Amino acid sequence: MGLTSESGVRSEAYIRYRVCQEFGWTYYEYMSQPPFFIEEILLIMNQEGQNEKRQTREAERKAKMAKKR
Repeated sequence: MGLTSESGVRSEAYIRYRVCQEFGWTYYEYMSQPPFFIEEILLIMNQEGQNEKRQTREAERKAKMAKKR
């Protein structure tokens, strides 16, 4: 669950949208959070996105190997 939109753009609006979607927050709840907390959330969400991509690549690699047998 990365924070880059399908067009490859990482806009502030898209980041707000994804964080609010993930946590069920309104715009005002998002804006009331301290900046350091939002940064921590973004770091974690980006890491989760990278982990998901890695796991997908690994599963695809394993599937390819199984087909070769």
